[in-house]
Parts: sequence; C-alpha cells; structure tokens
Amino acid sequence: KIVDEIAKTSVGKVDKKELRKLHL
Repeated sequence: KIVDEIAKTSVGKVDKKELRKLHL
C-alpha cells in the first residue's frame, strides 16, 4: 500500500501513531 511505502521511505519522520491517524 502507499502508506507502507511512505513508512519505509521515512520511518524516522513518520511514527506508527502518524500512520494510524492516516488510516483513520
């Protein structure tokens, strides 16, 4: 998924909490 790629490219900038917010 796009979110997964973003998380891999910027792991330090995007925390899991941020990813959860994107999912919501």
